[in-house]
Amino acid sequence: MWIEIFLIFVTFMVFFFKLTKNIGRFGSLGDILVQGTVSPGYETVKEMFEENFRQGREKNAQLCVYVKEKKVVDLWGSSTGDKSYNGDTLVNVFSSTKSITAIVVAKMVEKGFINYGSKIGQYWPEFGQNGKEDVTVADLMRHEAGLASFDTSFDLEDLLTHNIKKNKVGEVVERQKQWFKEGKVREYHAISRGWIANELVRRVDPHERTIGEILRKEICEPLGARAFIGLTDQELSNSCDLDSMKTSFVLLQSLRPKALGRGVDPNFLQLMMMAIYIMIHKEETRKDGAPSINGWSSMADTVKLCNNPLYRKGETPSANGNCCARGLAILGACMANKGTLNGAEVLEQSAWEALHANPVIQKTFFNFSTNFTQGGVDLAQPRQPAQGTQGNTVKSLPSVDGFFGWMGLGGSIFKWNPDSRIGFGYVPSLLTMIDMGNVKGNRMLKEVAKCAHKLDNNQQ
Repeated sequence: MWIEIFLIFVTFMVFFFKLTKNIGRFGSLGDILVQGTVSPGYETVKEMFEENFRQGREKNAQLCVYVKEKKVVDLWGSSTGDKSYNGDTLVNVFSSTKSITAIVVAKMVEKGFINYGSKIGQYWPEFGQNGKEDVTVADLMRHEAGLASFDTSFDLEDLLTHNIKKNKVGEVVERQKQWFKEGKVREYHAISRGWIANELVRRVDPHERTIGEILRKEICEPLGARAFIGLTDQELSNSCDLDSMKTSFVLLQSLRPKALGRGVDPNFLQLMMMAIYIMIHKEETRKDGAPSINGWSSMADTVKLCNNPLYRKGETPSANGNCCARGLAILGACMANKGTLNGAEVLEQSAWEALHANPVIQKTFFNFSTNFTQGGVDLAQPRQPAQGTQGNTVKSLPSVDGFFGWMGLGGSIFKWNPDSRIGFGYVPSLLTMIDMGNVKGNRMLKEVAKCAHKLDNNQQ
């Protein structure tokens, strides 16, 4: 009798998994189109990239990697057979933009316009109002300025370059007061860091240019990198809309065993625990804080906002970089080679070293530690005590030790490793909001590092 019940249960589960395999995914297995090349020794990276499509984890995605100034991975794909999507298509990379902004700020350091240890008010006197007079550039770049949110929301028009230059954003920043969670110094400035940095940069630049303008002229043009903050009408024509992973797909996939190719990383129980954690901690925010942008009050608004052409044209240097993986990988390769790539120099070595100096580990969000340098890029390294935790270690975000950079909401990754000289760019258009550690992309980053190390050993 028990054997019969067990067989019935197994039959039901097999039927259930087959029935629900494709519910909520974008496209079908027959629609998957993956293009591009990999160098010998990196075939397993391509296999992982393709497997993400088969599991329903992708709609459109790009992956590009440089090792020792040579492009070794250049892949793009679509689960819906979209032939208009290519390796140069631009996609919003959310907080991966923060590392791009950090490079522009480092360019200002190179020119002697600012110093990480100096107070922002030295360059922007109005900023020092309401108790902010001691905030340094490094405080801002490490997310320790106490300005993670503002008391005023912006309209999309306020974020256009010409309106930024009219001080539409600056006047709001100037009147803000610092706010810190009890017992915490570092609070992730998800959107605000880029706006504040932009106001600082345009004030010290002799031509009063914004971060988006400097990025385009002094960094991306010399390198030939398609990585922008503020798109032109022409660039909008080859940009890709975002989608979010459907709730039906997430829930049904979370019930599948990992051995059967689950299309999401957390299982059902882990999803529920994550939801409970968010509910418990959702009130730990500034009480008088306003939504960053009018009409953006929840995750559900994110896709709609970021697909708006007006948002793509504006400058939010923490969250609206529109890039292709090739562009990120080129920038990453340049940083991995200490500011130069194939003869083009965009950052002198002294400025490069300043950007990467003095990483400090602190607990930031969701009980994760971050290890931001004074220049505002995170360094992944073995777990160790974070400041303010009485010697206790806290969870590090998933990554590979030795890589600098950051990641973006929903999946993107922009990182580089100066020791192995790897520049890595991964850009998906399907946002996996439940993946706070961007595990999908970090698996491929780990595989790239493994392949590069193996090839190095074989050549010795």
